Amino acid sequence: MSTFLSVAADLLVACLLVACIVTSVRLSRRIAAMKADEGAMRATIVELVAASDRAETAIAALRATVVDSERALADRLNAAARHTERLAQEVLAGEAVIERVTRIAAISRRLRAEQERDFAPEPAPEAAPEPVRAEAPPVAEDGLRTAIRLAREVASRRIGGRAA
Repeated sequence: MSTFLSVAADLLVACLLVACIVTSVRLSRRIAAMKADEGAMRATIVELVAASDRAETAIAALRATVVDSERALADRLNAAARHTERLAQEVLAGEAVIERVTRIAAISRRLRAEQERDFAPEPAPEAAPEPVRAEAPPVAEDGLRTAIRLAREVASRRIGGRAA
């Protein structure tokens, strides 16, 4: 029985040795494959490091661009605000000029109506028509001169620092 045990133990050791050799061969192949992939992994790592450096550089450039863009936008917004304010002042000045011109036109119409009413030709007798006078009476001429003088005064006044 002792020989049987000894043979069985030797067979068991032989099986274990075969299993160990097979496992060692597999591990050796895997290690060789990993060593072959090590070069590719190193190249990949180098590429990743270079890509991250380029990304950091691009991010810094983008930040600088954003700062410049914000500054330019702020300048444009400030200029737009100044132009808007100036346009609002000019619109107000234009409205004032239109109001004055409207008043002048109303005065002119009133003077013209008064002139036409005051100097309307009277109906002539049927017998002999009177000749039409070529000159306007001095009173109408004074009213027209007054309207012209008023128009010139309004035009010469300064509105918001500018001549109308």
